[in-house]
Amino acid sequence: MKRKFLKIYFTGILIAGFLESMAYAEKLPPLAKNSISLSPQTTMVLKVVSKKYKNLGNWSAAFSQETYSVGLGKGTFALGNFTFSPPSSFVYKVEGSDPSEFVSNGKEAWLIKTRPDPTQPTSVKHFEQLKNVELNQYLLLLRGIDFENKASTAKLLKSFNITSAIQNQNLELVLEPKVPEEILRVSLYFDTRSDAPQKAVLEDALGGKTTIIVTSHQKLATKPSPETFVAKIPPGSKVEKL
Repeated sequence: MKRKFLKIYFTGILIAGFLESMAYAEKLPPLAKNSISLSPQTTMVLKVVSKKYKNLGNWSAAFSQETYSVGLGKGTFALGNFTFSPPSSFVYKVEGSDPSEFVSNGKEAWLIKTRPDPTQPTSVKHFEQLKNVELNQYLLLLRGIDFENKASTAKLLKSFNITSAIQNQNLELVLEPKVPEEILRVSLYFDTRSDAPQKAVLEDALGGKTTIIVTSHQKLATKPSPETFVAKIPPGSKVEKL
């Protein structure tokens, strides 16, 4: 169950740190570097994108999110917004008929879903140890890793086959887990003229697809307060600790 909660609600902002974590493959120890197959083009794209996220620092964005389910034979569309603060804090809100809020201070996280029936309590899933969640490697898409920790960086790079494409002013990175799980492919798109990502596409093993499009963004002049990344749980909520 943890996979599904993290996959759908997290995808849009996940893009905000993972590329940073991969951009310095050439700095890894010789053994780790030799075990990673990156083309010169992909290495260059990773460096460019990593610099973009470094330039963004603390930032926020508005986005649209479209999810298509093969099993259901239909899709859903929603709008939302997020705030990200390095190295690992975020608030990811989805609005519309099925609103949700995913909040993390980097150590633990809360997924808050308001039920359609106002008489029913709000559902809250509290991930007490985010690092132990099965999809923790995908959370790095948001928060990145410590480049000085070469072992962690090497482990991440060993987890994915990474390719890239360049067309005019557009950059694309495709990340495929070397051991396929529920998520089969993550594609990230950028414009060389902007620091913020344009789009992320997440494809799953059942043929489903989630597309996140960043419609606007802004760099924050100051770092958000820690309270920004602590969930505001409505009174009477049903809290499940995981």
